[in-house]
Amino acid sequence: MPQLRAAVDRDWARRSSRPMTGFLTNGHVVHGTALTVRGTTVEVSVTGRSRSTYLVLATGTAYPSPPST
Repeated sequence: MPQLRAAVDRDWARRSSRPMTGFLTNGHVVHGTALTVRGTTVEVSVTGRSRSTYLVLATGTAYPSPPST
C-alpha cells in the first residue's frame, strides 16, 4: 500500500525519510569509502584522514525509492 500513497502524495517520500545530518549535534556525516581505520583516525576516499572520538561505519543498502514501508 505505501507505494500507492507515494504515487498520489508528492510529499510522502520527503516526510518518510530523514537525512542523517539532522541527528548530529556535535559531528558530521562523510560520504565515501573508508580506506583504513587506525585507532581514532579514519582515512576516507573523498576527504582524506580525519580524527574522531566516535566512528560509525554505515555499509549502506539499496531500498526502493520512495520507501515502500
